[in-house]
Amino acid sequence: MRSCVYARWLRGHGVCAIPLEIEAMKSSESLVRERVLREVVALVERGLPDEALKLLKSANGADPVLLNAAGVCHLRAGRPDRAVEVFRRLCVGEGIGMRPDVSQLHAANFATALLLSGNLNACRHHLRFVEPSHPVAVQVGAAIAKWERSLGRWRQLMLRLGLWDPKRPIELDSPAGVIA
Repeated sequence: MRSCVYARWLRGHGVCAIPLEIEAMKSSESLVRERVLREVVALVERGLPDEALKLLKSANGADPVLLNAAGVCHLRAGRPDRAVEVFRRLCVGEGIGMRPDVSQLHAANFATALLLSGNLNACRHHLRFVEPSHPVAVQVGAAIAKWERSLGRWRQLMLRLGLWDPKRPIELDSPAGVIA
């Protein structure tokens, strides 16, 4: 706010104020993003992920933080396949590789979506991009380990050899995904 006043004063005195105006625009966009994110988190915590998605549709669709929130909303609404699409747009670069600048949280949420959509191998692959101590990676790893312990020895061996894939998604013990 203060930078807008200063920019107007500079312009009035014949000085270029474009950098300050750009800074003020970024600051206001950041405030809007934070407000939207707070509202989305509140809606998701109240069990209203579809309402949160409606709010996110009115916001900047290219913002990585808001895209992550949309993916988590889809996870919480029970649409992991749709969440995979959102996280793929967020995390995967040209071709099939992970973007080098993808955050740990976004990659972990992507792995969660893959797990809940029934794609265990892809989940494990994408978890390699996340620190093992990351809370979401710990949650997903614990769910996989618990599920594997429920299998017989023969299925465990076939799973390790890549000769068998689960026919159903593996469930988590707590809500899927983290917004921020």
